[in-house]
Amino acid sequence: MPGKPTESGTAELVVEQVAVVEVWRGRLWSAVPQVVVEKSANRWVTYAPAGALGVFASSRGVAGREGLSRAERKLAAMETLVYKAVEAPTDLATLTFRTRGAWSSINLGWSGPDRSSPGGT
Repeated sequence: MPGKPTESGTAELVVEQVAVVEVWRGRLWSAVPQVVVEKSANRWVTYAPAGALGVFASSRGVAGREGLSRAERKLAAMETLVYKAVEAPTDLATLTFRTRGAWSSINLGWSGPDRSSPGGT
């Protein structure tokens, strides 16, 4: 992310914050605040620190799903649209790479000693 020159010749960091919102079949699936790390005509790279408060689809507590794994509950929620949007902190720091026109993204998540960066700094 380029800095903005100041009168003293130093660079002022320009930070762009966005809310990344995912919608599934017309319903909110997730919404997470993120910082834009890189932006070009064809690619966006964003960062969300561990602990960022977001909204996520959840089907915990839905009757008939008690014995299902997280992956099975998620698939059932996508198929049936029976879920609720809940606030929760993110577990990992995440760097996400998105390409214009693509239906998917690449997520790199990590947990360092202080849960914010690979080296803990």
